[in-house]
Amino acid sequence: MQVTQKLLGITLVVAMAASLNSAHAAAAAPIKAGVGASIKTWADKTNEQATAAHKPILLYIYDTEEKRNVTAQTIEGDKVLGDASVKAKEGGFLLLKDKMGEGNGFPKDWVSQANGGAVLLVLSSDMKVIQSFSKANKDTITAANVVTAMESAVKASGQQAAAKPDPKKTPDDKNAKQPVKRPG
Repeated sequence: MQVTQKLLGITLVVAMAASLNSAHAAAAAPIKAGVGASIKTWADKTNEQATAAHKPILLYIYDTEEKRNVTAQTIEGDKVLGDASVKAKEGGFLLLKDKMGEGNGFPKDWVSQANGGAVLLVLSSDMKVIQSFSKANKDTITAANVVTAMESAVKASGQQAAAKPDPKKTPDDKNAKQPVKRPG
């Protein structure tokens, strides 16, 4: 009976060691950026094309050189971009993804935030209201915070559209149609 216990004790120790080794191997496994289901349909456009769209923008920039891109995994995962509340708000946005270093004309300070990870930028249509989520502020990368940023971008974009006068309705325009006065 003592031999059996010793053998079971050894077996148990060996099983625990094997379990720890497989957990360590899983932790060291590569995490590839830019392949998450939540961003597969996102377009790859230039900064100029994005500006011309006149829509609020979700811009996802990721570092393909980073072998264990935990930030990309977080952003692309079910708890952020895959979350139903974020997906529900995406409809009014231009959805863009960009590999770091592609040279699509986005400002360097935006692109550099993806160095060694990834960044999600939530932008108003004129790109003046910007909120970023990256490894530098990893504790803020939540679906709730992204939704709040998206709502701010939509609001800012709406205010910009409302502030632009319609050229067809400008009273100072001599070419605009003037009301016809009828004798009466």
